Amino acid sequence: MSGKPTIIDEARHISFTIYRILPFIVVAFFFISSILSGDVSGFLILVGVILSSVITILASKSQYLLTSIYDSKIKDLWDKIPASKKNAGNSGTTEAEKQERITESIKFCNWFTLGNSPLSYLPLSTHIYWFLSAYFFYVMGINGVLAKNWFLLLTMSILLYVDGYYNREACIGNYIIVPILIGIVSGVSWAAIVGPKNHMIPLLSKKSQCSAQQSRYSCRIKRTGQVVNTQ
Repeated sequence: MSGKPTIIDEARHISFTIYRILPFIVVAFFFISSILSGDVSGFLILVGVILSSVITILASKSQYLLTSIYDSKIKDLWDKIPASKKNAGNSGTTEAEKQERITESIKFCNWFTLGNSPLSYLPLSTHIYWFLSAYFFYVMGINGVLAKNWFLLLTMSILLYVDGYYNREACIGNYIIVPILIGIVSGVSWAAIVGPKNHMIPLLSKKSQCSAQQSRYSCRIKRTGQVVNTQ
């Protein structure tokens, strides 16, 4: 039987690749749209994500968390060893092989590396999803448009569940709570810091008005209750 990947295997690999880079694509979209529209809200989201990512990376490098994640991985590998090999006193896996498998597993959960080590031992995708969710939930909440954005909330919920479930089961176990908490606190804090004028939630205001005078249009456009354009 040939070891050549099948079309299904290739499709799965492509789908998984898209899933892993999706949060970075979303942030890049906000940044690019910000440049094209001349609005700073998308750029500020990028800045917030970068700053909170640094916090996540630094937290993942702490000796306590690093040791805990590795110990959890070693236990997981041990639990998967057949009982017959355990009873024989030979796991069939040397300590060096365990460490190599653990490192490769964590690298697979974090695509960006620094030398031979992952840039972060905590999944940055989880942190980014929760940062964006907390940011938008806060902004929509203070502007009273949660119900109007039910589809966005549903999409976010699905992404949070899928990403959280995978990273918990395949990557860092219960330590998934760390990037989640960092993302939530950072997202809400950053939304509060940048202020309503710089929030990325365009609202259709009843006070926005346009009128035509001969061949010239005059408009007052509002976003989150603030006049952003008068012409």
